[in-house]
Amino acid sequence: MVVLNLILRIISENVKEISINPETYNWCFLIQCSDCQNDQPNEIYFSLADEVEMQKGHGTANFLMKCKECKKAMTIAIYNKSNKNPYEINCENGNDEGILCGFECRGCVIKNWIPKEGINIEANETGKVFEDIDITSEWCDYDENNQMTVSLLEPVNWRFEKV
Repeated sequence: MVVLNLILRIISENVKEISINPETYNWCFLIQCSDCQNDQPNEIYFSLADEVEMQKGHGTANFLMKCKECKKAMTIAIYNKSNKNPYEINCENGNDEGILCGFECRGCVIKNWIPKEGINIEANETGKVFEDIDITSEWCDYDENNQMTVSLLEPVNWRFEKV
């Protein structure tokens, strides 16, 4: 079993936090079998609401599939015990890094996260929330309440770190 934290690095202006709604967010990943090292050809999707029984009575996971090559089971469970404020990263300093979520992986390794709809940005001071932001490119909007731009000055960078 491996626990991987998804760490985001954000360079922003007038952004208080970046977050997801864990109840509705659909995670999308590319994965690799840790047994045969075969990259799985398709994107995988799952959410917190998805719950499947793992083999041999090892509890539940949010995702389960068999490797297309070696037929070994691969599971991923959302794991947020290491994050003080789950599913959000404070960005008030303008150049911040934090854990968005953790994942317990058995039989697989997450190779890449593919951000989809459901990522939100909250403005400094007023708390205005901008929804469904594409963090893979620069982004800018205007907060009328405090008459300031709210922006990602560059695409958000992410990496997985083994716990």
